[in-house]
Amino acid sequence: MSVSLNNDISVDSVTINNSGAVAAGDTKAVTGGVVYQAFKDLEDSLNIQGDGIKYFHVTSQKNDSEAAGSDSIAIGPAAVAEGSSSIAIGTSAGTNLNGQHNVSIGYEANKDLGQHHQVTAVGGKTRAEENAVALGYKAIATQDGVALGSDASAANQAIASGKGALAQGKGAQASD
Repeated sequence: MSVSLNNDISVDSVTINNSGAVAAGDTKAVTGGVVYQAFKDLEDSLNIQGDGIKYFHVTSQKNDSEAAGSDSIAIGPAAVAEGSSSIAIGTSAGTNLNGQHNVSIGYEANKDLGQHHQVTAVGGKTRAEENAVALGYKAIATQDGVALGSDASAANQAIASGKGALAQGKGAQASD
């Protein structure tokens, strides 16, 4: 078949693939039915139900998550995993570009934190720096410290456990 439009455009041939058999490198045109069936098959294989994948649904108007670091994972609205081998889960959770092997889980966990490695922050607005672990809302741990509980704070190899507990200095421990 040959088609000409105002002598400006010419097509030598058009082959329509009605069967739905499409392979890599094909130059054949496909029908809408073929495209629809391909997406339906993909949806079925991923077990997508309604608005998302079965047992996993997301609703948000915020920016998408971003897994920018090598081997990183980001899940949640505006979550950013910039550090290599890092994980950021939760709204605006983050790991820094220059940090690596970090875990931030919770609303704004480690958001806008500087360069730190091997830190774990779990809970809303938690902060962990320099090989530290912070668990609990607004818990803060620095310099190999461990802070457990809301507003707990531990620094310099100290351990603080309980709401508002504060421990600073090598070997120091505080509990509420």
